[in-house]
Amino acid sequence: MSFWTEASLEPKRNFRFKINNPQMTWWFAKSIDKPSFDVSNSEYQLINHKFKYPGIVTWKNIQITLADFAKKGPNGGEVLHEELAIMGYTRPDKSPMKGIGKGNNSAVSDLQIQHLDADGTIVDAWTLKGAFIISATYSKLDYSSDDISEITLEIAYDYADYGTSDGDSVGIASEEAAQAQATT
Repeated sequence: MSFWTEASLEPKRNFRFKINNPQMTWWFAKSIDKPSFDVSNSEYQLINHKFKYPGIVTWKNIQITLADFAKKGPNGGEVLHEELAIMGYTRPDKSPMKGIGKGNNSAVSDLQIQHLDADGTIVDAWTLKGAFIISATYSKLDYSSDDISEITLEIAYDYADYGTSDGDSVGIASEEAAQAQATT
């Protein structure tokens, strides 16, 4: 029996999402990647057998595509210029020059990606921790196109917290739970 014959089941739909940070909802977002990760593995040989063990988790960068506005909406160029200043960027002809770092008031710090159901209820949510913009690409200007101007951001982050529809954060199991599981 296929899942679509069961009336009570509802698959997640890619177009039902919302992006928030502590300051605002990013209603002008067109698309975003969900957080993803890789786990390295090491191979050990004992006599004539090889065993694999998990190693380090590496979170992959995400991309977000935003619509850019001329009036009554966020001007992408202006917002990204402010974001560079928050990160600590100063132009070479300005004094004093300082290094770039992670900004606590950054537009992408604690960015939350919410996946919604048909009623608008949060099904799952990802919060990016230690996030910062590593790349911004503006759409190409073209007289032969009437497409909406876009900005594509690539965002790096340290890790992502996962939450559920009831607001609980689902994280790494506590040390006591991990020890209990290991002894069973």
